[in-house]
Amino acid sequence: LCAVLGTSLGRYDEATAAGRRALAAAAARRDHPVLEARARLALAQTVIRAGQFVEGARLLEPAAGLALRA
Repeated sequence: LCAVLGTSLGRYDEATAAGRRALAAAAARRDHPVLEARARLALAQTVIRAGQFVEGARLLEPAAGLALRA
């Protein structure tokens, strides 16, 4: 939902809210790190498109490690 709202429709506020909810839910699932990695990537892409480059980078930093653990 985050990717569709942000990347395709340009509705960044809604996309960011949906992405943060998805990230919180994914982070709670410690047994599936790939879920958090994907949620971080989708949210980072959205906030970067919205011009929040520092926030996007902050979200991406742990995503690679999470993906490698998956």
